[in-house]
Amino acid sequence: MAAENPPFVLQNASHSAALVRQAVASLKGARLPGTYTNNAWPAGVVGAGDLAVSANSTPNMSVNVAAGQAWIAGSEAANQGLYYCFNDAPVNLVVAASDPTNPRYDLVAATVLDAAYAGASNEWLLQVITGTAAASPVAPSLPANSLALALVSVPAAASSITSADIVFPISQTAFAPPVYDAPLQGNFTVPANGTGAIYPGTPNVDTVGGNDTTDHGFKVPPGCDGYYVVNAQMTGSLPSAGEFQVAIEVNGTVVRRGHAYSSNNIITKASTMWRGHLNVGDVVTVAYANDSGSTLTVISDNTTHALSLERIG
Repeated sequence: MAAENPPFVLQNASHSAALVRQAVASLKGARLPGTYTNNAWPAGVVGAGDLAVSANSTPNMSVNVAAGQAWIAGSEAANQGLYYCFNDAPVNLVVAASDPTNPRYDLVAATVLDAAYAGASNEWLLQVITGTAAASPVAPSLPANSLALALVSVPAAASSITSADIVFPISQTAFAPPVYDAPLQGNFTVPANGTGAIYPGTPNVDTVGGNDTTDHGFKVPPGCDGYYVVNAQMTGSLPSAGEFQVAIEVNGTVVRRGHAYSSNNIITKASTMWRGHLNVGDVVTVAYANDSGSTLTVISDNTTHALSLERIG
């Protein structure tokens, strides 16, 4: 490694496009040196509604992408930086004909083509990446230098795409990392020496994100792999002295625990935090453990976030 010259900006010097993109990325909190992955924050649309994907007003086999701005991460080479892209009017994109037997997933994406790294084109474009029809379909991979805008479900034998088929509109903005919060709703009790999901019953897993009051797990959607900060907490009280725990689980395996002690029904909070890389399809959930010999009362309201995730890279 060596110092890259000239620095940005000198009056009597020429500066590469890559250096300008790196400088912009640094102002937005990006970490360099290194190679970005697709959709890595701080890539994203500039404002809410930018490049939003919607069904055609008269549903057919196409979708519309709204006007707007986006920053797209260069993922072909180390230190490629961020590309600024502007769309000044809605664009209609054709969705390939459905399979007569099986469903599939397609991705709507914004992609940069830069001949300095590959190919002969120098442009950016909006496109539909067609997936493979299957009984249990999976989303297709993104091309290099791409920002996923929506996941579109294409049912078997479908003749049109409706709003319900746009199952994952991506709302990440380039000026704030995507955040997922699952507020814990309603008090419940945990038996002595009991363990299990933080909500009674089978955990619901959210694949979209946002402030959701019913789901208490998060499944990483297509295009959103990356590094996350995950926080979990549980507020409770015990009638006699004892310990309770809250744990963060990734794909059913505990990655971090937090402990708290309580007695005489004094309300205390157990919390923990984990930083790590999550892949598409990984499931993050919260679990509890009551290590005491008495019943734990879990206390919750709209401000108690049992699970919170923030993508940082």
